[in-house]
Amino acid sequence: MAVTVQNTVATVFAQKDGRQAVVETITLSNGRVEIFAVLLNANDNVSAHATAAGSALLASLAAWEIGSNIADVQTNGINASPSFIYSTIAANSAEIRSAYRIATDRQAAFIGEYLNSLSNAVLSAAFGITTGQAATLKTNVLAPQAALAASIRAAAGQ
Repeated sequence: MAVTVQNTVATVFAQKDGRQAVVETITLSNGRVEIFAVLLNANDNVSAHATAAGSALLASLAAWEIGSNIADVQTNGINASPSFIYSTIAANSAEIRSAYRIATDRQAAFIGEYLNSLSNAVLSAAFGITTGQAATLKTNVLAPQAALAASIRAAAGQ
């Protein structure tokens, strides 16, 4: 279930110079509450700003979660525990492909190991390929990467 903005409350305090001091309380559907204080011009639309702030908050949380997931997979491979509270599997898939392209050999091995642990159906859906292509990908690319990750762990005594 995707997290959404459940409620946004803006409390406005008029300033002597005409500006509006606004305290925005944004409640997300998962119960998370964020409070922001902003200073707006007198003619700024407080409601529109509060709505935009909620959308920006969700986008920031999704970007943070994706970055955290990628770092977890690059470091822990098959032992990674990615979360999908604020982001989607599809958004993470796009970023894992980008991360793989620029990864060090060690990071690529752990990414490959993680992806190899996924079913062909999940890989197919995540990367927009057929299950046959996913099976070929696992055999030709991901399984060797998984083996390399296991040898890296063994050399490190893990």
